[in-house]
Formats: sequence, C-alpha cells, structure tokens
Amino acid sequence: MTETETRERSVDAAAPTSGRTKRKREQRRRPGGLSRRLPSWIRSVRLPGRRIHLVLGGAAVLLVAALVWLVIQTRTEAEQRDDETAALAVARQTVVNLLTIDPATAKAALQRLEDASTGEFKQQVVAEGDQFGTVVDQAEVNATGTISEAGVRTLSGDQATVLVSAVGLVKNTETPQGEPRQYRMVLGLQRDAASGNWLVAKLDFVP
Repeated sequence: MTETETRERSVDAAAPTSGRTKRKREQRRRPGGLSRRLPSWIRSVRLPGRRIHLVLGGAAVLLVAALVWLVIQTRTEAEQRDDETAALAVARQTVVNLLTIDPATAKAALQRLEDASTGEFKQQVVAEGDQFGTVVDQAEVNATGTISEAGVRTLSGDQATVLVSAVGLVKNTETPQGEPRQYRMVLGLQRDAASGNWLVAKLDFVP
C-alpha cells in the first residue's frame, strides 16, 4: 500500500467521528437542548414558583373582597346607629310633648304632635284634638313630663319600636299642688318615604 492510499483511508475513517463531534457541538448551541435532556424532577423545580404566584394572587383577591365587605359592614353599622339615634330622639320628644300641657299653648302642642305622627297615632291626635283642648281649658290642666329611660327595642328597615319611661307632674283644679305620675309607653315609629324623617305611627301606654 502506497503512502497516498494510507492517508486517504485515514481521512475516511476520521470523517464519521468529525460529524458526530460537529452534531454534539450544534446540540450544545441549540436553545433548550440541555433542558430537554434533564430529568423531569429537575425541570419541575420551577413549578413551586408558579404555584406561589397563584396562591399570592388568590390571597390578594380574598384580601380585597374582605376589605370591601368590611367597608360595607362598617357603613351599615354606622347607618344603623344613626337610625337608632334619630328614632329615639323623635320618640323622646313626642312623649315630652304629650305629657307637657299648658292651656295657653295647648293648640301648638297638638300641632307638634300631629307633625311628628303618622298612621293610627296621627288619626287619634286629629280626632281628639278638639276634645283635648276643651278638657284642658275647663280643668285648668297644667302638666310637665320628663324622660326617665328610653331605648330602641327593635329597628328593621323603616320600622322601629321604642320603649320610654317618663315621670309627669299633673296639676288641675282638684290637685293644685300637683300629682306625680309614672308612665311607660311603647311607640311604633315609621320612616317617612318623602322626607326620610321618623314619625310616630302608634303609641300605647303599658303597665
């Protein structure tokens, strides 16, 4: 075998090896080539990070929902307190107006009661107005009333029930020195749709 033939065979034998080396180098340069050869447990290392993002996103949504609920709840509780305060004030003033009697201001007192009433109680005030004025004038009734205790029993929507305890001092021709009296009343109130004010719809004396 000549020296030239020997060199040609050597080149031919080395050619496949050079091709494999070239392919290996190309695989190393290819993006993702290495990651595709990694075991699955290594490639899954990134999954917890994704789960954390999902968990944090869900927690943020829950937090926003909780804050919205808290704002609404706080506003509802504040509105409830405001309604209780307003209804209680109307009930107290109505009882004071009812128990405070003076012949000189009887008509004005009746008008105040009528303005702060509705429904059944307003009908009673209007129906008995004339008779009330006559009795006050004839018996020379003079009375004062003060509130001992008062509280909202129930309040739901536009309806409220208020309990009131009061002390009155009644003077007339038979008892000019005055006679103290104890009163307990249950007042049913209703919110007026037009004005938004609380009005007394029912008033009952209880033992």
